[in-house]
Parts: sequence; C-alpha cells; structure tokens
Amino acid sequence: MLGAVKDVRILHLTWTLPCLCQDYLKKSEDYLSHLLGHGQGSLHSYFKVKGWATSLAAGVGDDRRHHFFFFFGLCLSHGHSSD
Repeated sequence: MLGAVKDVRILHLTWTLPCLCQDYLKKSEDYLSHLLGHGQGSLHSYFKVKGWATSLAAGVGDDRRHHFFFFFGLCLSHGHSSD
C-alpha cells in the first residue's frame, strides 16, 4: 500500500467569462489576476498574512471556440490565524 507523498489542500474555482476577443487589448483578465494574486492588497497577500494560504495561481483559459474561463487555485495552509 502506498501512502500520500504530501498532504496538500487546494481550493480550485473556475467560472466562465464572456468572449474576450474584441476587448483583448484592454486585458481586463490580467487586471483580475493581478488583483487576486500580486502585491500588497491582493487576496493572496491577505490570505498569507492570515496564515490561511501558501500560494495562489490565477489566469484565463479558452477552449479555442470563443469560450473563456477564469481559473483560480489556492494552496491552503494547515495553520490558521486567531484573527
């Protein structure tokens, strides 16, 4: 019998987006990724300070048929803050 290599808790969220083809120069999906995962004030930095998460990945994908989706993955920590 094999045991687990690593105990990992990951929250995955995915939702659909309207077609981004016409507005690709506005890069609104990059703004959302940045808001969630980069720098002071981001959701990722807030979760890290609280001790709730260790890493975050976010971005946009498509199925090559003008269907777009936004994905969000958060590696949850085993510890927590008392706040």
